[in-house]
Amino acid sequence: MPSLEGMSVLKETSRLFKALSDETRLRILKMLEIRPLCVCEIQYALKGSQPNVSHHLKTLSEAGLVEHRRDGLWVAYRLADNPETPLHATMLALVRRLLKEDSRVAGDHAVIKGIDRVSVSLKK
Repeated sequence: MPSLEGMSVLKETSRLFKALSDETRLRILKMLEIRPLCVCEIQYALKGSQPNVSHHLKTLSEAGLVEHRRDGLWVAYRLADNPETPLHATMLALVRRLLKEDSRVAGDHAVIKGIDRVSVSLKK
């Protein structure tokens, strides 16, 4: 019978790979390489809905890949500074090295570099 500790490691590893298995979540991770972003900035870049973006960020946070903190009126999301495990650190490093040539990622980076949360909020 598997130990409880082994089951939690299995569950955590599964959660990590689930978070990395979605194209939108990978795009979000690549955007967060540039700087911390709020939901509205990510939503603007993805042209998605706020609930959808929030769901993806929750999945990334629960997997230990993304952290957040309140920044005035906004909540700023960023890549985890201190990954939970060596596997988390390895996966974040791998994501940083991958997809540099992808046109959608390049487009996301261009959008993110050209906006800020105040201007995005005023556009609504």
